[in-house]
Amino acid sequence: MPAMNERTRSTAARIAPVLIAFLLQVGITPQISLLGGRFNFLVASAAALAPGMQPGRAAALGFGCGLAFDLTGSVPVGMTSLILSITCFALATSTQGMPLGLSAAGVRLTGLGILAVELASGLGLFFMGVEGSLVQALFVHGLVSAVLTTAADVPLLRLAPQEL
Repeated sequence: MPAMNERTRSTAARIAPVLIAFLLQVGITPQISLLGGRFNFLVASAAALAPGMQPGRAAALGFGCGLAFDLTGSVPVGMTSLILSITCFALATSTQGMPLGLSAAGVRLTGLGILAVELASGLGLFFMGVEGSLVQALFVHGLVSAVLTTAADVPLLRLAPQEL
């Protein structure tokens, strides 16, 4: 039975940061906007958990977090889930199953992943006609939101399980 307790603990360690991020996304994110950018706690949690996971599971995590963001936000449904699933797959593949946790390499790698998600999302919103200008889509939605989301990613990296 010890294997069952370890498995249950591992599952709870993966689910807890996602639930915390979902509650923060629904409760806090609509109320806070800095320089036109917003926090994206679901992208931060997916980026924090993807390193150390198997690539298929990381892509599924990215899809689920992206879909939850799409359904709670005012963005086209499916866009963030596609971008985030590809990014989580790339993060999991690049780390080769080694969790990074709260380290300089972890913050750098997840920060680059978050920047890629936010810039691709901003471009997608511009080409779909949701964002008015390309500058606003790239700098306000993309860059400022990436900085805020990376700041939210640091505590979530601490919560990320070290062994999956």
